[in-house]
Amino acid sequence: MTDIENASFETNHSVVGYYVAKAWHLPEYLCQGIADHHKTEPIFSEQFAYNPKSKNLLAVLKLAENTCLSNKHLGHAAEHHEFCRIKNDLLIYLGLSEYDLEDIQSTVRDMQIH
Repeated sequence: MTDIENASFETNHSVVGYYVAKAWHLPEYLCQGIADHHKTEPIFSEQFAYNPKSKNLLAVLKLAENTCLSNKHLGHAAEHHEFCRIKNDLLIYLGLSEYDLEDIQSTVRDMQIH
């Protein structure tokens, strides 16, 4: 998504969101999480040190996106490719099993919160 935005507008929603958050004087960990929300692969594979507060924010965001099937609603994609790339590392970070993930997602979907 950001590649298409960059090609069309020479910026993307992650960059714009970062600067809006900075202008609103939001805490730095929120600003950084906004900026990096599509660059999570190296964050969850622990390729470098990353602010734990930002990482927690991104973990909840990615779990929620996948649970709500945002790939189908926003991009009309059959699979959430970004989530698939980080899934194992994300589950380890969150201390969740595959079963836990399925249980959370089933509970949320049954509640029709998405």
